[in-house]
Amino acid sequence: MFQKKILQRKAVLPKHLMVKRYLRRLQSYICHTTPAKLFNLLSITIETGLRREVVRGYPFIAQIEPTNICQLQCPSCPTGQGINPDPSGKMPLATFFKIIDELKDYLYEILLYGFGEPMLLKDIYSMIGYAAKNNIRTVISTNLCHLQQGDVERLVDSGLELLVVSLDGITQSTYQKYRVRGDVEAVKRNIEAIMRRKRELGRRDPAIQLQFIVMDHNRHEVPGAIEYSRSSGVEEFILKEVGPRYIPRLGADGSEKEQAQKLKVELNICPKLWYEAYIGWNGVVRPCCLTFDGSLGNINSENFDKIWNNERYTASRRIFRRNPVEAPAFPVPCFGCHLLSQWMDPLGKDR
Repeated sequence: MFQKKILQRKAVLPKHLMVKRYLRRLQSYICHTTPAKLFNLLSITIETGLRREVVRGYPFIAQIEPTNICQLQCPSCPTGQGINPDPSGKMPLATFFKIIDELKDYLYEILLYGFGEPMLLKDIYSMIGYAAKNNIRTVISTNLCHLQQGDVERLVDSGLELLVVSLDGITQSTYQKYRVRGDVEAVKRNIEAIMRRKRELGRRDPAIQLQFIVMDHNRHEVPGAIEYSRSSGVEEFILKEVGPRYIPRLGADGSEKEQAQKLKVELNICPKLWYEAYIGWNGVVRPCCLTFDGSLGNINSENFDKIWNNERYTASRRIFRRNPVEAPAFPVPCFGCHLLSQWMDPLGKDR
């Protein structure tokens, strides 16, 4: 399964900066809260703790993939390596509007990215604007290599709250080892142009978070990246460690067994099955971005409330409900998840 090529990452951030980061998010959630959203949030949190298979609450976070097309060829990305099992495409605005219309009473946040570069989609600003109009926080993760004339102004005016920018090196020679076909100087110019535009208009949003994935080939540029984040004035900087799926290919040491043990402790329940949903550009609903070996439904052919508690979703939640795990009578994406298989056999005897 191509899932095994996907990175496993862990954020590395000083405690005071981590607190500041979460406070910023909490403040945004408070601004977007309504009685209905708050009731749903409390409801689904309780149901997550109880590991209920059929739930009354709905997800308060949705990851929506605008497109799975990208101009880069990152080594661990299924799109970049040409092994994404989904056909290439872009989400129609009508599909996006349908998702928002059905979930706007519950959603606090939309992660508007997937296995593609969202800034390649001309409708991205309409998507951000529609979400903002419906009182939902939006986040985009981008390589920021591709901005056309007028995009800086449109981005600052769009209502986007957080822009996560991948910057895995300060020099081109280092940056391009992972962000293959990328241009680090273009990324820097675009960051600085956005910050300059924000200052001109007196805007706080979108806040920019620089994300630096630490690998063997770029560790020496971490201090330079930290200095750049300070000099450019961006609001957040985060380092991410990469798990064993990718590091060995760059010559670093890593133990899959040790990583699997960490995952066993951290992922004895997968809360995404309760509080988050992933929707691909083609409308396919999945539990998260790691599951490509199946579908829980399609938003283009049925309403989300019919998908959320269907037999495939409840069977996926049941994986974490019972011990030992019972193999479902039909395929479900979560049962084939490589994160699960790293510490339990197909019947869950190792749990």
